[in-house]
Amino acid sequence: MASRINTTLLLCFIAAVLEGIDIIAFGLAAADMRSALSLSTDQIALTASANMAAFVIGSLCAGRGSDRYGRKVMLLISMAIIGVFSLLTATASSFETMFIFRTLTGIGLGGAMPMFIALAAEAGPPSGRVARVSVMLSGSPLGGILASLFVATQLGSDWRSIFLLGGIAPLLFLPLLWKGIKPQEQPAAALTPPGKPVQQIQVSGLRTLLADGRGKLSALLWFGLLANQVLTYTMFNWLPILLRDLGLERWEASTTMSVFMAAAVVGNIVIARFVLGSRRWIAVAVVFCGTVLSLLAYGLPGQTFPSLAVISGFAGGFILSATVLLYGLATDLYPTEIRGTGVGAATAMGRLGAITGPLLAGAMMTAGLTTATLLPALAPFALAGGVAAVILARRVT
Repeated sequence: MASRINTTLLLCFIAAVLEGIDIIAFGLAAADMRSALSLSTDQIALTASANMAAFVIGSLCAGRGSDRYGRKVMLLISMAIIGVFSLLTATASSFETMFIFRTLTGIGLGGAMPMFIALAAEAGPPSGRVARVSVMLSGSPLGGILASLFVATQLGSDWRSIFLLGGIAPLLFLPLLWKGIKPQEQPAAALTPPGKPVQQIQVSGLRTLLADGRGKLSALLWFGLLANQVLTYTMFNWLPILLRDLGLERWEASTTMSVFMAAAVVGNIVIARFVLGSRRWIAVAVVFCGTVLSLLAYGLPGQTFPSLAVISGFAGGFILSATVLLYGLATDLYPTEIRGTGVGAATAMGRLGAITGPLLAGAMMTAGLTTATLLPALAPFALAGGVAAVILARRVT
């Protein structure tokens, strides 16, 4: 049993790494794509937000589908979509083709995340559920580190190369997923009581997201994720460009993003030690306070490459740890029979913030705001999301 659990967690971790590569790929490539494809600021913002809109569709479809057909099936489909359309993105020769391929990639990204969150949550005893999700999700920022380091090398000097990497790796990984993941439970359709239609079970499962006192808790979860994802995807899609506009070289901006992601890996592992018990709300409060302070620090005068790397490290450690904490709380909030639907819905609601973030940042840049004013202006999102997250952490046991 222990080896089975470890295999599932390892494969989910690798899936998170591969997803992390593709999530940050557009942000890393955007500065060079802007010149190569003659992209405007509005087109970059629109593409980033369309990718997240597709993410919402993927999250909802995969979440529902996993409760009916199983987590493994939906994860395999999602990873295949990521691989195929990432490769096609590398062939884009215009804004229109790039927009279409990048948007369709988002469906796979949206479907994959709730699947490996649910699989990790269900791979062991309930007492360690949030910690398992926290550690497993550290794979996503690790993927961001690998992508950032790759772009900083000669191999990654062409913007197409990061999409080739983001496409080939998931496709090569599919056979391992197929053979290695053995779900811990049957899909909801297989658990249908005799005489009760599967469709009725599915509708009932969807309604229970808001039943038994979960309505207010679900709302807190969704709001916390929405606010946090505004920050997360603004950083993913715009921070490399903002850093380049401040005068940093390509390797300096990529290195700074590597620090951002590396700090997130460390933060996720450290925070997993403090998410058990009734006082875990304190860890949640610390993380969100750190997020507010790190965003405000970008507004300090006289920034240099080293200082921006340090600030970005703190920002990555706090912002992405907050995301992991909220997803971990989601797995505690919903019972097994609707966990796929619940985590999928939470992921989709969070992605509404991910859609808003890049558009908001693009509009702010068009209005003339720079890194020193744009990022501190986003601090209220962290504050509002933090209040919701602390209330949720105090009520979910």
